[in-house]
Amino acid sequence: MNKEGKKEKKGFVSIVIPVYNMQKKIVKCLQSICNQSYQNFEILCIDDGSTDSTIEIIKKLAQKDCRIQLIQKEHGGQGSARNYGISKAKGEYILFIDSDDVIAEEMLSVLRERAIKDDADVVICGIHLKQNKKFICNYVVNDFAGSREEFMNERFKESYEKWLINAPWNKLIKKELLLRYNLKFAEDMKVYEDLLFSLEVIQHARRISVVSQPFYTYYYMQQGSVLSTFNENVDRYIERVGDKLEEVLPKYQLDLSYYYADLIHKKIVYASSIKKYKGFSVWEKIKRICFLFSEEKTREYLKKAKTENKVLKRQLFLMKRFGWAIKVITKLCWFRKSQEKTQL
Repeated sequence: MNKEGKKEKKGFVSIVIPVYNMQKKIVKCLQSICNQSYQNFEILCIDDGSTDSTIEIIKKLAQKDCRIQLIQKEHGGQGSARNYGISKAKGEYILFIDSDDVIAEEMLSVLRERAIKDDADVVICGIHLKQNKKFICNYVVNDFAGSREEFMNERFKESYEKWLINAPWNKLIKKELLLRYNLKFAEDMKVYEDLLFSLEVIQHARRISVVSQPFYTYYYMQQGSVLSTFNENVDRYIERVGDKLEEVLPKYQLDLSYYYADLIHKKIVYASSIKKYKGFSVWEKIKRICFLFSEEKTREYLKKAKTENKVLKRQLFLMKRFGWAIKVITKLCWFRKSQEKTQL
């Protein structure tokens, strides 16, 4: 790690890392950044109120490398931390990285070169997916450079299916784009705020590039991740994503049927978190899951959903096949609820 480094105005990259209780992961993450072949960057570690030894670890690393900065704030979630990072960034470009992930040595160099060569507002790279230490797969899309309209018609669906749209961290983004359109993460959302942000970025980018190499290593569903725990409002967050897709995709004459299937999948993942939540009785779990799948928005998604993806296709089949059972149980739930009110 370099103790000092001269900043260049052109090409300077601000790497924003939201950090919360990551004492076991943060060193590996920062080492992967400091070992980049391209060295003209700053690292903004936005600590979101850590209560373990994360802060002390970052301070020690910052003493060895002046590019590492610790910025502390009250706990407000990843969206809040990332927004704070944007406000503090000095770079021409911004790259978001999660504190438990790592990046390949040439990631910054290649993405920056492509941004300049293609005159791109956003450069997207592939993902190397792991669960714990086990390799799962690489999600990649063929190289591309073009206008937003060309990207939407030629690469968007495949990129969405392969998770390249779903998060901000595999993208080099021009800071000027974020500032010009005041693009920020929704701080009231605890999940899917990253997908919503990425859709906004794509919607406003003038030109977009795709790099086929999987430079970003994402560790899927770490223990305690927001998607593996119960959150009361996830259903509303999913519907906000649905509203954004319905707003954006018709502008490019894109078929929404696959995305409706994906929204149903997201609701099934949410139902799984309800099932696993120890704070509910069996009856409460059944009631909540049935209400979830009997809602008007869910029924609308299910009616319009269509996909060739085997996993999503099977989920849709089961949902449609056993929809009658959900309706019956939901009616029983409403009846029981009305009986309880009468007794009160």
